[in-house]
Amino acid sequence: MSMRLVPRYLLLCALAGQVLFAQDSPTPGAPYPGANGGKTTVQTGGPTGNIAGDQTKPGYQYVDKFSGPAWAVDPKHPVDFEWPGRSSINDFRPEPRDVFHMMDQVVTEVAKVSTENKPLLGADGKPMMERKLTPLQFNITDTYDPSNPDQQAVFGRNTWMLWCGGDEDFWDWLAQKGYGVNDLLQVIDSRRRDSRLHDFGLINQPGLKRSDTPGPWGLYLDTLERKIGVEGNYSPAFGSTYDPGAQAYKDPQGRTLKNDGVNPLVYGYPSGVIGMRLFPNPNFFIGPDAKNAQARWNAEAFYNDHAYATDPRTVRPFTVGVSCALCHVSTHPLNPPANAEEPQWSNLSSIVGAQYFLTGGTIGSRLEKTNFLSQYLASQQPGTIDTSMTATDQINNSNAMNAIFEMPARVARAQLN
Repeated sequence: MSMRLVPRYLLLCALAGQVLFAQDSPTPGAPYPGANGGKTTVQTGGPTGNIAGDQTKPGYQYVDKFSGPAWAVDPKHPVDFEWPGRSSINDFRPEPRDVFHMMDQVVTEVAKVSTENKPLLGADGKPMMERKLTPLQFNITDTYDPSNPDQQAVFGRNTWMLWCGGDEDFWDWLAQKGYGVNDLLQVIDSRRRDSRLHDFGLINQPGLKRSDTPGPWGLYLDTLERKIGVEGNYSPAFGSTYDPGAQAYKDPQGRTLKNDGVNPLVYGYPSGVIGMRLFPNPNFFIGPDAKNAQARWNAEAFYNDHAYATDPRTVRPFTVGVSCALCHVSTHPLNPPANAEEPQWSNLSSIVGAQYFLTGGTIGSRLEKTNFLSQYLASQQPGTIDTSMTATDQINNSNAMNAIFEMPARVARAQLN
């Protein structure tokens, strides 16, 4: 590939997924756990040199370098949500396919072609050239070679976009016991999809649409129309059948979550917002008080009764995790969408910074406008956030969410200090 993006994503890979990618030398093992939970499937529909979805190829066993007595769980500290199928590092393998292949397009000099797709020649007989935005071309194959820098770059971008690192536990705790300040499950109310950018500064995920009909457990969730990556001539999500029907999470009416082509045990389900992913709440489905939680759940009250929604006894069916993408994805400055509320993947950049993000609307979603904390959060301008807002420093020092570029040069400069 070109345009210096490999080193950029290699650094993101290291920052966002260091534990996830710890490995020894590649060792042939069971098929990579993919579209059929490890069963043999072969993807089609794209150029063979850019497909990482052939499940017949051997996978790689990742070594948990944080295992052993020295890294034993401290019983005094909370642990991540426990869920069947997520017990070792090999249950959290990174998505190898370039599912975000249409994002982060770069200006490339290409040969002009006629309407018949034939090269146009100049007076000197040489091909006429033009500058166009084109997708990045990562040199990945279907062998899942984690030592390949381009494969690591794909790992990095997928992690950046999808991996929540278990923080759905924190955001659920904040919604349940945060005195009515924040509730991300309320933020993703599908009836507000048409104004999410305006109201919250959030970017809608392409491939989903607004729903005015209650979905699983009475929640208003965006409806999935197509999986991630199904754009252009290369469709890496083709044939993905992870967790079909999400049987374990069906409500009494048979409604359930729909996955968007990536492993929901690792990345959750689409919320409709880039950077927010839905996860089944173990306290609602398998915990010791799950039956009581389900019996007490009232979706209508969740949306319309502030006292019920902010009561610590209210257990939500789904938790919302946040990935790096929430604060860093925005519209591509060279290819903005025709409708800012409904971009395509080709209209988005994963590194430009979320310059429209509204801290007040998202972080203080449950607050009344007359509340002082609501006014404090609203004082942070679009695209900015005070990362120490909970500290007692008496300072409101919100700054721009950084664009991620020229990272090797930044690190090299920092080392001179």
